[in-house]
Amino acid sequence: MLAMPDWLSVLDRIAGALVILALAGWFFYRVLKRSVDPGRVIKKLIYTLAVLIYIAFAVVPTVAQGGFVGGFGGIPMAAVGGLLLAIIWGSDVGALLSRPLENLFTGGAVEMEPTPQYSAAEALRKKGNYPAALAAVHAQLARFPEDFTGLMLLAEIHAQNLRDLSEAREIVERILGRSGAPPERLAYALNRLADWELQLAQDPSAARAVVARIIELFPDTQIAALAEQRLSHLPTEQFLHEKDDPTRIEVRHITQKLGLTGHHEQFLAAQETPAQAVERLEAQLAQYPNDWEAREELAKVCAESLQQVDRAVEQMEYLIAQPHAPAKKTALWLNELADIHLKYGAGLDKGRETLQRIIDLFPGGAAAEAAMNRLMRLKIELNARKSGTTVKLEKTDRHPGRPPKY
Repeated sequence: MLAMPDWLSVLDRIAGALVILALAGWFFYRVLKRSVDPGRVIKKLIYTLAVLIYIAFAVVPTVAQGGFVGGFGGIPMAAVGGLLLAIIWGSDVGALLSRPLENLFTGGAVEMEPTPQYSAAEALRKKGNYPAALAAVHAQLARFPEDFTGLMLLAEIHAQNLRDLSEAREIVERILGRSGAPPERLAYALNRLADWELQLAQDPSAARAVVARIIELFPDTQIAALAEQRLSHLPTEQFLHEKDDPTRIEVRHITQKLGLTGHHEQFLAAQETPAQAVERLEAQLAQYPNDWEAREELAKVCAESLQQVDRAVEQMEYLIAQPHAPAKKTALWLNELADIHLKYGAGLDKGRETLQRIIDLFPGGAAAEAAMNRLMRLKIELNARKSGTTVKLEKTDRHPGRPPKY
């Protein structure tokens, strides 16, 4: 039976061995992770293990004998073991020792975060090898299962190349189920699905339902506001039917002596009157009150054709008050409102006031700088509008067909 000190000695040795094994395991794990050729490192580890077994079972017992055998037999054997280890790890140790000096010139080695690569899948897709392209995408998604780019590429191949819209729908639903995904990416995935519903399924109702989901998922945001614009301009089933089966247009006979005819208007196609345009736009706005394009066109018709300046200003102010419109759109609408005041309304003072609103809303931005530049030239612009622009041509005696005189 061993005494207590002997037990403590055994435990101390076991603990030391475990610490050494843990440090060695951590070191070799780091080496394998940082290595560009893990297979080569594994071979070196196998060779190292064989050398260590040789040292433990051949060199150490020989040296432990002492005397002539231990001195003259163990030392050469130990040298052989050390030489083998130097051959195996010499280049790696040399690189480790020289790395600080190398980092002085190269800036150091920064460990790159692994990212999915889809270039091979894209190349196979361009060649028309869609099964292989799908396999390449799945190989990347096995390592990065929640990667948005890979999932969307998978859906694109199924929808556009394989015409498998049901599979594309399932992939988009998988993307929507991701936790913490940016709203912009989810909106992009739904917009692409709406495109496929129109292009492949020829189903405007399904496309409308998909775009409506964007508004439901992200209410009171710029994403929802932009989705409303798309929803108001999605084609109807009748439009798609007429696109596939265009109607014939009867062309009226025109006399060969058109230049001698006094009234050319009778040969022109019927144009939409301002009243008809207003009726069409009001019907559109009754269904989609936040249709920016229709409201902007209505303001233009009211100002230019009907001289209803107050009504035009009202439409533009409605647009400017939109809470989630992009800044560029708001600045554009304010410039258009300034045009209405200058051309048809109160004139210079209102135009200046409107441009000042751009500067106050977007201080320091490109829109504010453009508004300041326009403010400085506003009086000149107004005078040019009133008098009309004239271009003064320089008098010259050069004939159009002759070369210039020097």
